[in-house]
Formats: sequence, structure tokens, C-alpha cells
Amino acid sequence: RGAGAGGAFPSAGLAGWRLGVGVLALAGAALLLFRRQWLFASGWLAAFVGGGMLDRVLKFLIQRPVPRGAGSLGGETFNFATGHALGSIIGYGMLAYLVIVLIARNRNTAIAVVIAATTAVVLVGFAQLYLGILYFSYLIGGYAAGAVWLSACVTGIEIARRQRAGEMAG
Repeated sequence: RGAGAGGAFPSAGLAGWRLGVGVLALAGAALLLFRRQWLFASGWLAAFVGGGMLDRVLKFLIQRPVPRGAGSLGGETFNFATGHALGSIIGYGMLAYLVIVLIARNRNTAIAVVIAATTAVVLVGFAQLYLGILYFSYLIGGYAAGAVWLSACVTGIEIARRQRAGEMAG
């Protein structure tokens, strides 16, 4: 059996990864809703839900096979772009954005948050390459697609924040 679904793959394969991302998405949304941060909560959920849909659409459209020896990744036969890379850049990126906007009080804290998020994203990709469950091009594709979606979500939130600030000032 390959390093895929059951062997050395962390968190019992793709199902474990999806469960973890789902818990993170719901916990983050619950916290933002509890703090009455409606705009950030909707942006947070849009990032995760849209990222999951983007992953599925890319796999359906591109249909690149899972690498040999990787085994079945939770029953999936297509692996481009990698959902782990796409999800990690969206999840850690949104988390970093929200921590910087809502919590960080100075530039050094913001820089530390960006470094920590970037390190986490790179480690997710490195682990996948090390385990042989994806090709490098899949990793780059996942990062690129995730970065585009993350940018769209953050931009949408920032536009809405500026509109609200303009309405309150005027």
C-alpha cells in the first residue's frame, strides 16, 4: 500500500484533512459570529466554501491522475490541483489576515503572523512531496489557485469594509 490513504499519510488521509479544515472553518465562523463580526464571518465562510468548490471544479476540469504509489486519496482518482495546498493557503492565509486586522497591534506582530502562516503552508506542501502523494506541478497549481481565491476573498472583505467606513463617515 502506498503512502496515500492509509499508510504514512497524516490524519488518516484525505478524510482527516477535510474534517480538520471543516472544524477550523466552523470554529472560526462561530468565533467571528460570537464577536458580532458579520462581515469577517461571511468572508471567512466564503473563503472555505468557495475553496472547496474550486478544488472540486479544478479536479473535474483538469483530471490529472493521482501519482503512482500514492494509493487512493480517500477514493479520489484525480489530484489536480491538490486540495491540501489549496486549502492550506486559503485557511492559513485567511487566519493570518484576520489576526492581523483584528488582533495584531504592531508591525512586528503582523510580520510574525505572516511568517508563521507561510511556514505552515510550505510545510503542508513539503509533507505531500515527501510522502510522494502528489507531483510538484500539482502543488504549485494548488498554491496558485488558492492564492487567487484568497486574494479575491480578502479583496472583497476590504472593499466592503471601506464602503462601510465611507457610509459611517458620510
